[in-house]
Amino acid sequence: MPAGHTGSSLHVRLARAALTDVDAASAVMFRALFGLLVTASALRFAAKGWIGDHFATPRVFFPYWGFEWVTPLSHGGMVALFAALAVAGAGVALGAFYRVAM
Repeated sequence: MPAGHTGSSLHVRLARAALTDVDAASAVMFRALFGLLVTASALRFAAKGWIGDHFATPRVFFPYWGFEWVTPLSHGGMVALFAALAVAGAGVALGAFYRVAM
């Protein structure tokens, strides 16, 4: 057995690590950065005109079997959807209305 090896199995060590108290700051930073990334991405799609190019203009779509009835939103609907995505991302980043935003 290697030096320093306690003989405990992997699942015991993982369980012990999962139950160890840690500071919540890392989760807060992840949430804030994730929300900022979502907001920036949605705003970038709007600023570059990609919403219309990639989601509203294409005429060929590949529906999944059983979901042929689902059709894309209009251009205005897609813009509204991306605006809602940007607002939700900002809510996640700020921690405001977190459950609604997620």
